[in-house]
Amino acid sequence: MAYATEADLGAAWPSDSLPIPADAGRLLADASAVLDAVVLLTAVYDVDASGDPTDPVVIAAFAAATCALVRWWDEQGDDLGTAATVGSVSIGSVSISRAAAGAAASGEDIPNRVWTLLRSPRLACRLRLGVVRNC
Repeated sequence: MAYATEADLGAAWPSDSLPIPADAGRLLADASAVLDAVVLLTAVYDVDASGDPTDPVVIAAFAAATCALVRWWDEQGDDLGTAATVGSVSIGSVSISRAAAGAAASGEDIPNRVWTLLRSPRLACRLRLGVVRNC
């Protein structure tokens, strides 16, 4: 399940930019999966029987974070989120290097904007990130 819709992404997209990507549905689903695996894996929040968030404030924060991740991928030109894992590339006489600092241990780079949205004070009692518990 994607945490955001194409309408959410359209509302979050810069007005001076090109239209939202043609494959927005896939990007939103991919961004939601990244959030689940990298950011929300150990988070604690209220869910329904399907495991989906139930609190409207948390739902809105997840949608905003999903859209922020898709926008960041578009800005970086990297919808797979893999560019940050590349240290250097050489093709013939051309060599490109990229600092790998800041990449998450999973190989996914999460932009600060996503963390900021999910650490909002209005989420303090509704969403706890990084909680370790026994299952």
